[in-house]
Order: sequence, then C-alpha cells, then structure tokens
Amino acid sequence: MAPDTAILTNAPAEEGSGGLFASLFNQLPRELRESFSAEQKAALREAAGRCTWGQHPTDIRLSIPLLSKRYYVVLLAGEERRSRDRIRAERRRRPLATGGNIALIVGLVTAGTIFGSLIWTVLFIWFLSF
Repeated sequence: MAPDTAILTNAPAEEGSGGLFASLFNQLPRELRESFSAEQKAALREAAGRCTWGQHPTDIRLSIPLLSKRYYVVLLAGEERRSRDRIRAERRRRPLATGGNIALIVGLVTAGTIFGSLIWTVLFIWFLSF
C-alpha cells in the first residue's frame, strides 16, 4: 500500500470525515502528500470531520434525463444557521440573477401556467357537461 493511502484506510476517522478528507488529500500533489506527518494528516482529518452539512428536514434530489444529457436538481430546506456575514458573502459569490436561474424560473412559470390552464380547461368542460 502506498504511504499516501495508508492514512486514508488505516487511521481512525471522525464520523463523516473520511470521504471529504480522502477527496481533499488525494487532490494534493503526490510530493506534498508524502511530506505530511502523521500529526498533520490527523489534524486535516479532524478539520474535515467538522465540515458536515447534516440532515435537512426537506432533502429532495432528482436526476433528470433530458435529450442526451442528465441534469440534477436539489432542493434543501431547513432552519437557517449561517451568520449574516456568511450569507452576504455567499450571495456575492453565487448571485441569484444568473442566466441559468432566470431560465429555470421562466421555464417553471411557463410549465405551471400551461399545466394550470389545462386543469382549468378540463374542469370547465367537465362542469359544462352537467
């Protein structure tokens, strides 16, 4: 077993830190990974263990095939626990008014309008049949 993978498989891990630690650690150049002491690896593993997202009351994840590609949609909801500063920083980094977001909103409103119109038409025809 290579020295850089031993820490990934043999060291005790905090719950949930193994995947994040392995992902981060394996992205480092081999020379840098090999230069880490056992203490540095343990500290990195512990820090990765604190980076958990936890459970959300609403957690919907869909993978939708469309034409020749697959797209994913994620809806998470729950109590806000981020600080106001962090929310502002994330809003600057990920603005709401992007081309993709606007296209999604327009598409959802259009689909909802068409679906709603069809429902009302069916109900109207059904009501007239009496």
